[in-house]
Amino acid sequence: MIQNFYPTQALPVILMNAVNDIAVIEKVPTEMAAAAILTAISIACQSHVKVKLPITGALRPTSLSSCCVAASGTGKTPSIKAAMEAIEEYDKAAAESQRKEVDRYEALHQIWKMERKQILRSAPAANLKELLTQHFAIEPKKPSRRPLLSTDISELAVINALEGTGNSMCVLVDEGEILLKESFLKSVGALNSAWSGGPLRLERANGVRLTADDTRITMFFAIQPHVFAHRTWKKSLGTLRGSGFLARFLMLAPPSLQGSRYWTDWIFRREGLDKFHQRIREILPIQLDSVDALPRTEIVHEFDADASSRWINIGNSLEASTIPNAEFSEIADFVAKAPEIIARLAALLHHFSAQPGKITADTVERANAIVRFHLNEARKIFVAPPQWIQDCAVIDDYLYRSFWSKGMQYIQKNHVLRNGPIRTGSRLDMALSALASQGRLWITTDARRTTLIWGVNPPACGVQQTQPPSGLALSGAR
Repeated sequence: MIQNFYPTQALPVILMNAVNDIAVIEKVPTEMAAAAILTAISIACQSHVKVKLPITGALRPTSLSSCCVAASGTGKTPSIKAAMEAIEEYDKAAAESQRKEVDRYEALHQIWKMERKQILRSAPAANLKELLTQHFAIEPKKPSRRPLLSTDISELAVINALEGTGNSMCVLVDEGEILLKESFLKSVGALNSAWSGGPLRLERANGVRLTADDTRITMFFAIQPHVFAHRTWKKSLGTLRGSGFLARFLMLAPPSLQGSRYWTDWIFRREGLDKFHQRIREILPIQLDSVDALPRTEIVHEFDADASSRWINIGNSLEASTIPNAEFSEIADFVAKAPEIIARLAALLHHFSAQPGKITADTVERANAIVRFHLNEARKIFVAPPQWIQDCAVIDDYLYRSFWSKGMQYIQKNHVLRNGPIRTGSRLDMALSALASQGRLWITTDARRTTLIWGVNPPACGVQQTQPPSGLALSGAR
């Protein structure tokens, strides 16, 4: 019954305005817009921004991964499309640039091969080896620029994309059924290593060995709820959680806004989104200019003393929340990764909003608020709510559909107990008490000591709500 609201105020202004623009223009839940925005800044920054963890001093990538569980039509695709505008623009420009480079390479390589033939035909035998060695040293190299965005999540595709040192990629998956496939489950180990920075190793059948070090990978998965009902889901979930794969994700299950997304002829201003994309464009050329043999300037963000202290306290608090019956005891795997994700997110917020100096305690608090939201979402997705909460939802729906929507103002409690979905008196009493405390209904007793349930503002029933008769004793909170 507790609503989990996204902490939009925790985002820097440039991100908060972009999130609000996407939510309003695309008519999507705020948390979905925010997940798309965080995915975009992770892609933009991950190739050249790292964070130094307090205590250990370990350097970590700033890559983030998000997993959105939502039905078709909730707005996953419009959110991602709106957030990725500048990145897709960059990828198209990079592809065109690569096409020109490939054309130039083909021409130069043809010339190089003709020169090799000339050496083989006319070079003296005594100098042939030396001349060929010198010629092979100047063989043109084929351009190897890779696109930032990919939809292929196989182990081979990931290692091919990340092969070398310091390469980055983003995988966008909009078909949740992939989590059920045996081929994907075999790739989980490689994806975990890539998220942590590598190394990755793969031996090809032809004897070629692919190696990727200092890797950076951003992932965004969109999963439909029906995947959780599939007969093989429990088996897949055992692998996905047992390996720590899902724990690396910021989970979210946004509500659908269908039924309230009415169109108007208003012209929406998107100044916030435009400024966001402009900042993305300022950052992305760093990646474009840092391919192949060109040097890359790596930025490492550190925590100041107050931020380090706050990060340690947050980590200890989260650890305490995993003891039996504590707040996050049933999602301890997600909590184990949370401190590092907070550090990564703090570095991204600090870098993207161009804050001077080291990461501050305020930025750590902001990252903590966002990650805690996603921990609550993970708990909502993977942990069944207590029975009384489930009963509240069932009874609230039953009363509205059976009585309030038909114009009735009250109903006897015994009628609900005999004919409703909950036939155990103690469970019904607890659900009614909770609903009364939230103002969803009144519970009263008449002169004959009959308990009555009165509807409070039943939506769209078209009946003028009246107060209970003054002769009735109020036994529930309004």
